[in-house]
Amino acid sequence: EFNKKEYKKFKLIENKNNDLMGFSEILERRFKHKEWKYPDIIVIDGGKVHLEFVYKKLKTILNKEDLAKIKLFSVVKDEKHKAKEVLKFDPVDKVDYNKTIILANEEAHRFAISYHRSLQNRL
Repeated sequence: EFNKKEYKKFKLIENKNNDLMGFSEILERRFKHKEWKYPDIIVIDGGKVHLEFVYKKLKTILNKEDLAKIKLFSVVKDEKHKAKEVLKFDPVDKVDYNKTIILANEEAHRFAISYHRSLQNRL
């Protein structure tokens, strides 16, 4: 279930159109808040390169125990921006999370788009 009161908004400080640097900035800022509960899962848009980059970044931010508690997924999109494939960082985990991850990804997009539109409307 979605816990909307736990949603976080980050406006990127670095105004660059670079997915990897955006992930890096958001992860650093998110995990600086020690008072916030760590997520159970992290779902990103992108492929294997994005997934591996985020994992490596998390390794620099979190200790091994905390990192081991977070499931990391990536949603690969097709040319119409629809979910085509779900990648998980832990290939040993045999649980099929695809439907849950796709729903979480769609909810994240809905939330992000509404935030983006609210920023646009301020202009």
